[in-house]
Amino acid sequence: MRSAITLGLGLTLAAMTIGACGGDSESGGGDSAAAYCARIQAYKDELDAIFDGDEPPSSDDLKKAFTTAQDMVQDLAKRAPAEIKSDATLMSGNIDELVKVFEKYDWDIVALASSPDMEALDSIMSSTEADAASERLDKFSETSCGIKSES
Repeated sequence: MRSAITLGLGLTLAAMTIGACGGDSESGGGDSAAAYCARIQAYKDELDAIFDGDEPPSSDDLKKAFTTAQDMVQDLAKRAPAEIKSDATLMSGNIDELVKVFEKYDWDIVALASSPDMEALDSIMSSTEADAASERLDKFSETSCGIKSES
């Protein structure tokens, strides 16, 4: 059960950092790079608080965390610099799949963890491509924003 939480959280945190360096010219007049990095850090802290502790988060916490992260990742993928655009797009698609599967099980982590969909989801999320994209995004985030991965 913990692996489903870890998998989802790892994907979310990796994908959230993708747009950290998007400057005003790329974002259409959005946040400065510093403000954007601060927003990513604040959201990471919020997710850490939801997933902290020995007990699994509630269905409502999971839904809030992952649907909010899904919206953010989609936005960040749109703003990603060319050097990480394909990685950002891959991770955005993966979190879409994660949310879709969680919705199928009404955000019940226990039901999902014991379902055949968990193995398929794990295969998608831990594929060689997803792992490589996550590593590149982590590196980009660390060098651009100073936000280190917890992986």
